[in-house]
Amino acid sequence: LMIVIVIVGILSAVALPNFLNQTGKAKATEAKTLTASSAKEAQIAWTEGGQTLLDEWEAEKAAGTNGGCPVATNMFTFACDGADKNAVTVTATGTADSGSLSGKTVVATADVENGGAITYCGDAPGMTAC
Repeated sequence: LMIVIVIVGILSAVALPNFLNQTGKAKATEAKTLTASSAKEAQIAWTEGGQTLLDEWEAEKAAGTNGGCPVATNMFTFACDGADKNAVTVTATGTADSGSLSGKTVVATADVENGGAITYCGDAPGMTAC
């Protein structure tokens, strides 16, 4: 029985850090999804109406109405910047409730004028540095 307890303890010591790392990656995926959808909204605004609708996307973000930045969640707050049509950015920052992601960021950048390709960076697990 003691040997079984020791083996279970060792396996737990190895598995727990991996489990927590995977949990952080899952939370970062939530941020990546929300930032990507907002960046795509900016792309749609640019495609449908050029700088005028991109400016409206920016204004909606500031007013907190439909469109613009995602609404803050328990895990993340969001900041959007549509001033540069070549680099519209949506940044998710982990809140205190996000555990190991507290203060870490996920940044989605879209070049809306040139096809809207979205690139990601940040200091959250699974992200490359900006």
